[in-house]
Amino acid sequence: MANAKAQVSVEWIAFTAFSLLVFLVATAVSFTYWRDVQNLQASHAGVSLCQQLAHELNPAVSFGSGFARSFELSLPLAVEMEFNNLERRLYVTWSAGGCSRPLLANVTGRARDGLNFIRVDNVTVVLN
Repeated sequence: MANAKAQVSVEWIAFTAFSLLVFLVATAVSFTYWRDVQNLQASHAGVSLCQQLAHELNPAVSFGSGFARSFELSLPLAVEMEFNNLERRLYVTWSAGGCSRPLLANVTGRARDGLNFIRVDNVTVVLN
């Protein structure tokens, strides 16, 4: 009878250890998958923001001086924007990457979360 109890105890310990190992592996795999999904969502949001800003700024130049327009912008957290007027490019960077788009004119000002306003003053796009 003692041998049967010892065997049951050993089997129980083995089952518990195996279950714990399966749980740890599943947790590691799901965390990796979750992190990849988060990076993909951040990349999509950053590229979308880059494209939206370029599509708002570039057509404004073609309308000429005096053009004004407002638009909504949703800025993801931890995204940085830079307007490089020497290269005439828009750069948007985030933790997992970055994106750039050409600009047709120099841009002054900063984009912000919420309502933004564009006006064209001579050959410069003013964003506030």
